[in-house]
Amino acid sequence: MIGSRKLFGLMLMVLTVPIQACLVGCGGDDAPAGPSARSTPLVESQFESGLDDWDAGTHATLFGTVVWLDREDGVVKLDAVGFDGTPNAWISKEVDLPASAKTLRTSTSAHDRGSGGTSLRIRIVDEASTSHLIQDWDYMDTGSEGFDFTAQSFDISAYAGQTVTIFFEIGDDDGGGNNQRYIDFVEIHD
Repeated sequence: MIGSRKLFGLMLMVLTVPIQACLVGCGGDDAPAGPSARSTPLVESQFESGLDDWDAGTHATLFGTVVWLDREDGVVKLDAVGFDGTPNAWISKEVDLPASAKTLRTSTSAHDRGSGGTSLRIRIVDEASTSHLIQDWDYMDTGSEGFDFTAQSFDISAYAGQTVTIFFEIGDDDGGGNNQRYIDFVEIHD
């Protein structure tokens, strides 16, 4: 014989399971289920312990460096001096974009010690070797002490289902010191 407390527990469990299932994705005809606010990335690089298989590159005649730092749970630092419209330093990675890929998300900050202006450009090179600007030179200068990471989101659905190469490129805009840009993460979502 089942005691009243066990019976109540079983009834509660039976009633709760369908409710929980609906909370994570049920929807009627009038209210279709939608993605969560922060879906699980299809592709991600958190840079927690290194460059996560991103290739580092620098311009042959302009100063540029790419360094991984164990700060803010891991970041990539792109450093540049002498910008002439050509990238000084960059990271790139070939990625097989899933057919459902829609959004590229990242977070970047300018240097964390006073003024130091830099520009960051994001490009995708598609399967036909055609380069596409996802973000043209975006200038950032914190002008203060400490990182000031800014989350960014870009539509990449036009390249879904392709093998592409993604580039994050830096250029120095003010010719002085502290001309770094930090990249905290790169994610691709559907």
